[in-house]
Amino acid sequence: MWSQIHPQIIETSRQIAETGKFDDAIFAAFRFVEAEIQERIASTSIGNVLMAEAFEGDPPKINISNDGRDRDGIRELFSGALGNIRNDRGHKKAPFTPCQSMEDCVLYLGFATFLLYLLANDKNTFFRIDSVRVLGGADEPRAEIRGINFAGSKVVVMAKAEEAVVVRKEPTVLEILLPKHFFGEIAVLVDGKRSGETFCDVGSLGKQPESYYELIATEVPLYSDALARNKRHNVVGLLLRSNENSREFLRIVPTHPNLYKSGCYVTHGPFEMGTGVGETWYRDPDTGRIEYAWSSSLIVVPNVLGNAGNFRMGGISILPRLVQTQLGENRCLRVAGWGRDGPTQKELDVTSRVKWKNIDPSIAFIQNGVAIPKKLGRVRVECTLDTFVASAEISVERLIAGQRVTYFQGLRTLQQIRFDREDSLYICNQSHSVFRLDKGGGFEEAIRISSDPKAVAGIDCLAIDGEKNLYVNDVSKHSAFKFSWDGKRYVDPKPIASAVAGAKKGFAVTDAGDVFIAVMGSPNQGWIVRREVNGREAAFPVNGMPIWIAAGPDGHIYVPIAATSTISVYRPDGALAEEIPYNVKGSSVIDILVDKDGTIYLAFFHSGKIMRIGFTGSLWHAEFLPPTFGTPGGIAKDSRGRLYVSDFGGNSIDVIY
Repeated sequence: MWSQIHPQIIETSRQIAETGKFDDAIFAAFRFVEAEIQERIASTSIGNVLMAEAFEGDPPKINISNDGRDRDGIRELFSGALGNIRNDRGHKKAPFTPCQSMEDCVLYLGFATFLLYLLANDKNTFFRIDSVRVLGGADEPRAEIRGINFAGSKVVVMAKAEEAVVVRKEPTVLEILLPKHFFGEIAVLVDGKRSGETFCDVGSLGKQPESYYELIATEVPLYSDALARNKRHNVVGLLLRSNENSREFLRIVPTHPNLYKSGCYVTHGPFEMGTGVGETWYRDPDTGRIEYAWSSSLIVVPNVLGNAGNFRMGGISILPRLVQTQLGENRCLRVAGWGRDGPTQKELDVTSRVKWKNIDPSIAFIQNGVAIPKKLGRVRVECTLDTFVASAEISVERLIAGQRVTYFQGLRTLQQIRFDREDSLYICNQSHSVFRLDKGGGFEEAIRISSDPKAVAGIDCLAIDGEKNLYVNDVSKHSAFKFSWDGKRYVDPKPIASAVAGAKKGFAVTDAGDVFIAVMGSPNQGWIVRREVNGREAAFPVNGMPIWIAAGPDGHIYVPIAATSTISVYRPDGALAEEIPYNVKGSSVIDILVDKDGTIYLAFFHSGKIMRIGFTGSLWHAEFLPPTFGTPGGIAKDSRGRLYVSDFGGNSIDVIY
């Protein structure tokens, strides 16, 4: 009959009961239950006071059920047991209902066992994983696991099938070392009991995700003519969704029939060398329109990597992780999510989905994703999404001249950046959008152009005039547009410079309001289109290939020519005024800026250097700025003369004070 009694009740009461002192054995059992409650909630109270401390509140200190009605009933069970059975034997000469036999005694002890069983189901004592934060570096990734009740005598963390090294253990926090490039399930075992699992991906510590190729449609018929009358035999098209160049677009490639099914990821190749498919068209599976495929292509036979459609979030990351600012200067924060869809790592913007937590708002606080400094100091902020946590440090400093800090982070393949009259920064990144970062830290999409979903690139050049009108190019269509500002938003996009054939590239806006557009023509030849305020356009030829251009305070147009390593300076009427040598061979200019003092800045894509060219005496003097900037994509200056550089190869914009 003792086999169903709790071992601790046996240890407390059996010896007493076997001497015939049944009521003393019962008293000892329920006194043990009371002591167990006192220990769980760290209280010295007894009776109804103890019951109120333990079972009232939301949530209560002892939480056996999440249902409020169940909680009331459970409290009554414990109150009745301790108020009647225990006290009946602890405060009277003889109990009101004395126990007469061992069989009756065991019934009481069974009730004490049941109360301990209920306490064992206290949700506040279960260990569990609440959140995971990825930290450390790409070479030594770590995970901080937050939860409750990790205080067992033996705590083990399993990362997939391997036991991870625990470098920090607290009742609510575990920190572990993880292998490089880890992604997979993490589980905690406390004294042999296993927690639920959570998914973790340390990809947020490394570089951007590698390119992937997802099969959208297979067995797409191919044709050798634009009317889709002559079908190609023994070859079909694969319509792929690719993230080459850090953005998704569609592309089609030829392959053999009956090899693939849609809905999986494949490799880029291999290609069958020597087996080519000539100029080809196909009918779009969604729209039914006849689309151009390629002029010539090799047959591709990619390897299947795995199925698509099972994306699992593995972590989040605040960008930037270190925010350096000063009083009066807000900073925009973005949050990237990382995870896996089968074999493929993916990155997505989750800024609008996270919840922010301010640790010390007296130094700085987050509001709508914007860091707002309040006083000098350093503070940590956090955000959460589902079970994932990310943190960043905000340092409110007195920034000094020449100091370089990260101004913004969170877009890939950054290119030209330009300020408007209100010091809002406009950003393009070869997507179909231009983004605006206002002086107060707000971030939004300013405009979006309609473009072919198969276009690898969209906007990589932009300009803003004195009326806040926005000028952009469209790489996929060799075109340029003017978006008019109506005081609230951009409206009425109109094509510009369309009379001159060629790819439209850089823009320059003079103080007089004239807009100049670089047009790339045949090799080593191009034009500059001048668009006057009244909309009239005229063009003049350039000796070389114009790509990036800038307007100086003198109203002249500055055009770097890579072939000669010189800057050609043109008057507004097209006359060549001057040629300024910069003498950098084999390194391509990616942007040019002429500030209000006439100083010229050139950004070099491959070397990551910024050159400053100033006029001293009767000569131009060129020098490189001390730092390097990865792979610059664009440069700009704000109204205070501070230099901003975007990183095409990274995802940040730096500012030099």
